[in-house]
Amino acid sequence: MDTPQSSTSAPRPAPASAPGGLLACAALAAFALGALYLLACVASALWLRHAVPLDAQDLRDAAWLSSYTTAMHFSGVLGAALAVTWVLMSLALAVARQSAMPLLLAAAAGLFSWAHQEDTLVRVGVLAGHVRIGCFVPEALECREMLGLPAAGAVSRYNPPALRDGEGLNAAWYQARIDALPASVRTAALEFSLPGASMLATPWVALNADVLRERLAEQHAELALLRGAAVSR
Repeated sequence: MDTPQSSTSAPRPAPASAPGGLLACAALAAFALGALYLLACVASALWLRHAVPLDAQDLRDAAWLSSYTTAMHFSGVLGAALAVTWVLMSLALAVARQSAMPLLLAAAAGLFSWAHQEDTLVRVGVLAGHVRIGCFVPEALECREMLGLPAAGAVSRYNPPALRDGEGLNAAWYQARIDALPASVRTAALEFSLPGASMLATPWVALNADVLRERLAEQHAELALLRGAAVSR
């Protein structure tokens, strides 16, 4: 006669902790730190508007070592487009998952884009060196026209169209002046043309607000001398 088997099953070993839990915690921590830094960027940008104000004339007088159009497109327009895409994706996730977290992401993206305006780019650029109130080469025809200075006898910074294929866009005398600038300044002109790069640097600008004020005061004084000399002629 067969012995009946026991109905009690052997105890199962406790499952090992899944590594996915640690990854989820690490991702959540990284997200929280990133969100806090974005908030610090927005707060810094808003504080700088009051601590180091720029008026409309400053923005008109700002000279960019890189192309102004390129800087505004990649760092401003494209950055705003990315923010809008982020908002739309976050709203879609909020509807699909019925969660409030994507809505917070959407609000953060919208606030980041709103604070990332031209004056923010100028403040960061002046401190980094690739933007200045006035001109890098005030003798150039285009600079004098931009600043409303007498342009009689001034030479264009650009090569004639027939020479641009072989010698480049800028005239040799102008390019020599640009090449004489510190390498860090010329590098900054490329780095800060990336989408959002200027906005991400605003905490650094806020920590160096006194340096920025001094630099702006120097550039305002130099520009006033140029305009004063033009009026006295």
